Amino acid sequence: EQLTGWSAADAAGQPLDGLLPLIDPSTDEQMPGLATHVLRSGARIETVDGVLLEDSGGQRFPVTGSGAPIKGADGAVMGVVVVLRDITERVRTEERLRLLAELSQALATSLDEREHLTSLASLIVPRLADRCSVDMVGADGQSERVALVSSELLDGEGGEQPAPALLQVPLVIRDETRGVITLARYHRAPFAPDDVQFAEELARRAALAIDNALLYREAREAIHVRDAFL
Repeated sequence: EQLTGWSAADAAGQPLDGLLPLIDPSTDEQMPGLATHVLRSGARIETVDGVLLEDSGGQRFPVTGSGAPIKGADGAVMGVVVVLRDITERVRTEERLRLLAELSQALATSLDEREHLTSLASLIVPRLADRCSVDMVGADGQSERVALVSSELLDGEGGEQPAPALLQVPLVIRDETRGVITLARYHRAPFAPDDVQFAEELARRAALAIDNALLYREAREAIHVRDAFL
């Protein structure tokens, strides 16, 4: 009941594949259910992974599952047992680890601060937000927008957009706030506490890369001054 949104009373008497519709994420089409496979073949299905389950409210989430036949004394298939588990948290964790790895690789390929921040915004959209902007404080003390990335879905929609859910995290470099990263969601759930923590970690890594680029630039300038003096 918790997984599907169906009560036991409402589910009784309905086809199992209708209560547990499995969606292929690559085609967005419903797949034959585990019960159907087991009843037709009479064989056990150990693991089905990477599919989506659609609950009674139309929400979809990743699941892993298995199916096994119930056999009588004569070996005939009398029924089926289907087990499904919600793996949303596991999939989210794996996706975030991939994002962190991609960000680390992107930050290591350049010493330009703007490229760092553009890479960050490009990785955040659409995985964590529908739109991401980065504003930095310039030498004159004025705020300057240095990166802005929107999802293709958002750019393709005409008319007014609904009020977004916003999340802003600071870019702190050498104990000083030098900028802010703004994330916006228009067509998904508001940001949860773990989203805030993850965004802060992304900002921390970006700030560290920017600081390293500044240190490298300062070192080169110091060498230039020394050589000019000599």
